[in-house]
Amino acid sequence: MPAKPFAPVYISSDSTSIDLQFIAAENNGGSQITSFELYIDTIQSAASYDLIYSGTDLTTTISTADGLVTGTTYRFVLKSLN
Repeated sequence: MPAKPFAPVYISSDSTSIDLQFIAAENNGGSQITSFELYIDTIQSAASYDLIYSGTDLTTTISTADGLVTGTTYRFVLKSLN
């Protein structure tokens, strides 16, 4: 079983998007990491995470086109898959 990946790393943002970088855990459990899943939640109510990204890229841009709302606070959870 792979170790928990590091939290997504903030790269930059503007009023409509945020750029995040993913860093895989050093311990991959003996199998190469094949993809990442990024989940998002607003902190306004009970935790309810939604899958917002699934893929192999180590960076991604999340934008208002993906459902971000300017002025809202978000939390992210990253999973690595192998």
